[in-house]
Amino acid sequence: MAFSWDKMRSPEHSVQGNASPDSWARVMRCSKVALSAAADSLRSDYVEGGGHVVVVNGATCRTAEQLFSVFAATLSFPDYFGHNWDAFDECLSDLLITDDGGLGAEFGDRDGVPARHLVIIIADADRLLDMDQHSGVQRCQFVKSLRFAASGRGGDDLQRGVSLASMTVVFHSLPEAAGVLADWLNDASVSHLSLLEFGD
Repeated sequence: MAFSWDKMRSPEHSVQGNASPDSWARVMRCSKVALSAAADSLRSDYVEGGGHVVVVNGATCRTAEQLFSVFAATLSFPDYFGHNWDAFDECLSDLLITDDGGLGAEFGDRDGVPARHLVIIIADADRLLDMDQHSGVQRCQFVKSLRFAASGRGGDDLQRGVSLASMTVVFHSLPEAAGVLADWLNDASVSHLSLLEFGD
């Protein structure tokens, strides 16, 4: 079964957030083998403007400190990233600004990745932040940060006429952990999730 950029984007998927504030979010329930194949399939598929796919291992992001380190390394945040939620908001939002180049050009120290669409796949997302002392609060803050970046800082960047890449976040779990993931996404008030299908 082909896995394409069309599966990442629904008719309402826009940084302007026309229909759902969480049209940037997807859920995927499958084996690790199928997840890897899906990521590879997406990387080989053409999308106008270029696409960039990264995979984050949720099992290595079980506290906020771990999450900041892993996302900073995976998304190549700049050296000035402060490893706190305000800095995470700033860097993730800046990453998507493509006025002067590709993804990350806004950081000022690079040309950026030549892409206008970013997909972040979080493998084993059911384990994300599950060892943090304030797990529920931290998960809500994480979702808030994703929502903030995907909407162009709540629409502020769009009002300024900034060019933004789209961002889709795929929350993956093994089939047997789907209930755990669904519970924490529901607790974090993630709404209107689309389920992605990819055969094992």
